[in-house]
This record gives sequence, C-alpha cells and structure tokens, in this order.
Amino acid sequence: MKRVVVVIGLLAALVPLGSRPSWAACDCTGEQTPQGQADNASLVFTGRATAIDTPLPDTASVEFAVETLYKGVAGHSVEVTTPLGGDLCHFDFLPRTRYTVFANENSSTTACSGNVRGVINPKGYGLAAIPLSRISEARGAVAAWVWAVIGTALLFAAGGGLLVARRSTGRRSGPPSGRPAPGP
Repeated sequence: MKRVVVVIGLLAALVPLGSRPSWAACDCTGEQTPQGQADNASLVFTGRATAIDTPLPDTASVEFAVETLYKGVAGHSVEVTTPLGGDLCHFDFLPRTRYTVFANENSSTTACSGNVRGVINPKGYGLAAIPLSRISEARGAVAAWVWAVIGTALLFAAGGGLLVARRSTGRRSGPPSGRPAPGP
C-alpha cells in the first residue's frame, strides 16, 4: 500500500511538468528555423532592455539600447511591442537583459518570432552585423558634402552682404552730386 501512495505522489508531482506554459498556447505559423525567423522579420537586432511599460492593457512596450543591428532600420535605441496574455503569444522580456529580437514591420514581436535571450551567431540565421556607425546613416544623418555646400553658401552670402554694405556706405560719405558743399 505504501508503494501505491508513493507512486501516486510521484505522478501527481510530475503533472505540472507535463502542462504547457502560457506561451505554449500560441499557434506559431511560418518556418520556425533560424533562417525562416530571420526571413520573416523586418527588424533584427541585439540589445539590452532598458525600459518596459504597459501603455495599453493588452500590450507591453519595451525599449532597447541597440548594440548590434542585423536587419532593418533602427537607431541607437528602439521600441518594440509584444502582446500581453498567453493566447496572444507574449514574449517575457526582463529589464537590463540582453536579447536578440526579431520584430515585424510594425516593430512588434511575439514568442513565435524567434527572440533569443543573449546574442546569436548571425551566420546561422543568414544575417551579418551592420556596423553601428551605419545606424545613424540609415536614420538620415547629414552627409559631409551637404555641410560643405551649406558652408560655401554662407560664405558667399556673407561676402555679398559686405559688398552691398560697402557700396551703400560709399555713396553716403560725400556730398550729393550737383550741390555745393555748405559753407562756414
């Protein structure tokens, strides 16, 4: 009888291990391989979660400090959303933790997107790192030649302004033409 109680107790203890966690309620569609997840994502980056907010009752907003960009356009920080709730495929981000995030064109990600805690081997995903210096170029940084053109235009404008000022002061310095100078 003792053995039956022990066996039943062990089986009862194992039941929670057989139940699916809330994120497993998701029905992930699409190719669930590293290459497939990278192909399906519009934005892939590695960064640290710096802030987590819940602006809507069913959505979490997570801000990241971007360390490496692999795909898409992002600045040095990016905000990604994830739905809340098990049926909505929520991905549970933790503050101050590094993740590689796979987000869609709306900067949204789920438990099915392929997010990884930590860094990835980009070659295994068919990706290559985009240098951080190119992030600012992608976000619309002003090229050096534009500054050169602006500087040249300002120099010409300043020179033209000086020329006009000299001509206008040169006419006023003497008596008007055709009139005698006033006497003592």
